[in-house]
Amino acid sequence: MVEAALFFLIVVAGTAGELCVSRAMKSIGEVHDFSLKSILSFVLQSLHLPWMWLGIALMSLGFFSLLAILSFQEVSFVVPVSALSYAAGAFGAKAFLGERINRNRWIGIAHKVRTLRRQPMNFPLCATAAWTRSRLHCAALSVELIRYVSGYAKV
Repeated sequence: MVEAALFFLIVVAGTAGELCVSRAMKSIGEVHDFSLKSILSFVLQSLHLPWMWLGIALMSLGFFSLLAILSFQEVSFVVPVSALSYAAGAFGAKAFLGERINRNRWIGIAHKVRTLRRQPMNFPLCATAAWTRSRLHCAALSVELIRYVSGYAKV
């Protein structure tokens, strides 16, 4: 029961925190001048926004839940389950921030979640050379797919 609650907090609180911080940053706008004065002004503006503080609090709750669960569970079990944050973030961005998420991006998110969920559950990380090679191949493939979906690479 505690384990399920901690996973819930990792996924929901962490993702909700990221969405709140994103909302705060979008209300300020982009930084166009990267001088020290402009960056400090930008940071000070962000510290006056309630969405920023709520986001920091929620992200902290998610982070400390992650620390708590890592104290009694193996990383090879925690990481795949917490991969649901990718899907939660996409749904939250669509519902809370009004973002449009195209089909290619949904495919990329589904691929990322599926790839992480296939990670062996009760094995130490990088237990065998074959597993390591296959994970590196999946990681490289995931990076290429994410680059394609996000528009950084033309295929």
